Amino acid sequence: MGANRGRNNLRTPKIVYTDGSCTNNGKLNSRCGSGVWFGHDHPDNLALRIGGTAGTNQIGEIAAIVATLQHTDEIVPLRFRTDSESVMKGLTENLEDWENRGWIGVANAEYFQAAAYQMRIKSATVTFQWVKGHSGNAGNDGADEQADRGARKNRPDRIDLYIPPEWRLTGAKLATITQSIAYRGIRLDEEKKHPDGRSGPKAQLDRARDALESFTGYQETNETLWKGINCTDIRKNIQTFLYRAYQQSYKLGEFWIQTPMNERAVCGVCNDPVESLEHILLECESDARDIIWTMARDLWPHGDDTWPDLSLGIILATGNLVIEDQHPTNEERGKKRRQGPTRLLKILISESAHLIWVLRCERAIAGKVHTRAEIQRRWTRKINDRISIDRLSARLTPRKGKQQKPTYETWKGTLEDEDQAAELWANAKEVLVGIRKPRVPP
Repeated sequence: MGANRGRNNLRTPKIVYTDGSCTNNGKLNSRCGSGVWFGHDHPDNLALRIGGTAGTNQIGEIAAIVATLQHTDEIVPLRFRTDSESVMKGLTENLEDWENRGWIGVANAEYFQAAAYQMRIKSATVTFQWVKGHSGNAGNDGADEQADRGARKNRPDRIDLYIPPEWRLTGAKLATITQSIAYRGIRLDEEKKHPDGRSGPKAQLDRARDALESFTGYQETNETLWKGINCTDIRKNIQTFLYRAYQQSYKLGEFWIQTPMNERAVCGVCNDPVESLEHILLECESDARDIIWTMARDLWPHGDDTWPDLSLGIILATGNLVIEDQHPTNEERGKKRRQGPTRLLKILISESAHLIWVLRCERAIAGKVHTRAEIQRRWTRKINDRISIDRLSARLTPRKGKQQKPTYETWKGTLEDEDQAAELWANAKEVLVGIRKPRVPP
């Protein structure tokens, strides 16, 4: 696959392998490196540390290409060999389309733009060839080692991403723009003007980020926190609840203090003078809060060290929660995720928090009184509904084995009479499956 950005050159192209390496990929506390390998002990080999926050493997890969183009004579043709198909296609097949849309919505656009500029000012050819990673290829392994070495450097290297104004393409072509692209462009402009949003969302994002770092060790970006709301393990109505909680759009406590109806600021259960979402979900003396969190914690079958200290930040960031294998190496971090426990944790916390909120609204708005037995039944029914949805998905998915595995792993250790249940209970219509009865506070 080629990208001829200059005059054809008959000289044999110089082979160069590039790779990117990143620990805590995409997190604020990531360490990103770029590796360039021409040969054993070659003087042009590079091991670079990429600065900035939220580094990724892709950024490391593109930065390696940019650095190589900048450090190689423009008359020397190059053939890049990379194990990143997304980078290779981005600089060949997708480049024209991305430029036509003004780079709107393109991840790592500034790196791709810099690479495209460097290719165009060369007078020799630049081509790309995909190689399989971690397959014993000496060049690929050499670039990978260089990238790891770069990521471990104490100080970042300077990566020149400058593009002269006359080469910088801005805005999308009217002939190619769509309503979706236009909307994303407007939204990106607004984000540049107000990168942190309103003070409310910023405070909630910081709260979620701090809670996650305490539990997972990762510093998530605002982007990944917003994306976490749309996690497929969280039901749509609960996604809406979490989004509004981030935006602080519920009329609670402080909202009512300066109004004629200031009595609404007080919690109707424990008379806390300023009712807040955090108070409702985690602090109030209500039966709903006490019973639901006790049942959720008791159903959790994976030990105390994997159940987080509950806080509003943890609830907001439910979609970003991760349970990893114990004691992962730096290379394994983020890759050895325990899919079943991770998914169950997201379900238990999101469903429990949402039910506490729903019961509070029924009490405060409709004046409904909930007995302790009713609260227990409501929570049990919500969790059993999630099992039923998983079973239905497993039966309707053509590749049943692949779909059933996460279902079994999610609910392992939570079911009533699990040892006696049918081996393929997720796909057995005649088998009734539900959670075991959790402990209830007296």
